[in-house]
Amino acid sequence: MALNITHDVLYARESPDDVESRGAIARDDAIGLFRTFPFAAELASRGRNPDLTAPTMTFTVESSGDALAIWSEADGRFVIWFPSEFASADNVSDPGAIEKCIGLFFDGRTEELSELIRDLGC
Repeated sequence: MALNITHDVLYARESPDDVESRGAIARDDAIGLFRTFPFAAELASRGRNPDLTAPTMTFTVESSGDALAIWSEADGRFVIWFPSEFASADNVSDPGAIEKCIGLFFDGRTEELSELIRDLGC
């Protein structure tokens, strides 16, 4: 059974309330969004004004509320946060590992996702 997953994006803005809710998204589109998200440009804006929010994408399972958030505070470095399992990893620089996390989340493989995030956080 496929999960119904929605997504939000937050660019470098003055308030986290400026998040854009974008609705349902498929697994491959989510990975594509990560690949094309303008993290570098948004971080450049944030560099001119450090009070701006970190560029972030969040995927949420509608039925359970489980969420996976990915953001960046430094070029080429990411934070992965999976709050329902208290799993997080800072300073992740491997895009392939992040794409794998997204895939596991969309496949509903939360135990494997938690383990991978914890391994990335070491």
